[in-house]
Amino acid sequence: MTLATQYTLLFLAFAIYFTTCTANLAPGVAGPRWPSFFEAPDFHLNIAKRDVEETFTPKDNAPGPRWPTIFEAPGFHLDVVKRDVERVLKGDENAPGPRWPTIFKAPDFHLNIAANDILNALKEWAAHADEDLHRDPGGTILRAAWDVTKFGIVIAPGILWGPALNLLGFGMGGVGQGTAAAAAHSVAGTIAARSPFALLQSAGAGGYGVAVMDTLTRGGVLLFEGGKWVAKQFNNTGT
Repeated sequence: MTLATQYTLLFLAFAIYFTTCTANLAPGVAGPRWPSFFEAPDFHLNIAKRDVEETFTPKDNAPGPRWPTIFEAPGFHLDVVKRDVERVLKGDENAPGPRWPTIFKAPDFHLNIAANDILNALKEWAAHADEDLHRDPGGTILRAAWDVTKFGIVIAPGILWGPALNLLGFGMGGVGQGTAAAAAHSVAGTIAARSPFALLQSAGAGGYGVAVMDTLTRGGVLLFEGGKWVAKQFNNTGT
């Protein structure tokens, strides 16, 4: 018996079985027309296998997704993402992604959101400050004064290092006589260019050292505050 004959007989047997099951249904009773998975597991598994094979075969009528996977066609998927991003940036209403206009198209819209966020933050800060002021007036005033001082140092670092350098003897006219800077100069002898002493002397005289001192001062304040914040987070988490 050939394989084709076997398949034909198997098909006829299934058709007879299917017709018998359908004819024996009670009147008015609806039910599946295929045998259940428990009655014919191979039948269902073969259908599933066929569907999987057709899915991975480029056929229009295959069940499952029609697009190739990103592993099969990465360029195709990247082009789709690029197209969607371009549509979003162009303000296409049907484009996937955020529906808000960009800051370049509606700056007022974004600035209003930022202003509201800043206002809400200030209100929250004021509420906390009022609570702290009632609980610890002296400490709250000192902390507020220190916050203002730090802000001023970041904006104009010279208010911190300028008087300190003048006190040491680094002034606009050079090293002052009888000062700590003059004593250090006499001990060091010849001062090399770009050395720490030369840097301080330049900063006191308004030269290239000003920018360096400003950067170092701002970095020191930010590093100090960052260290406090990290320590606070560790304390809050108990680690």
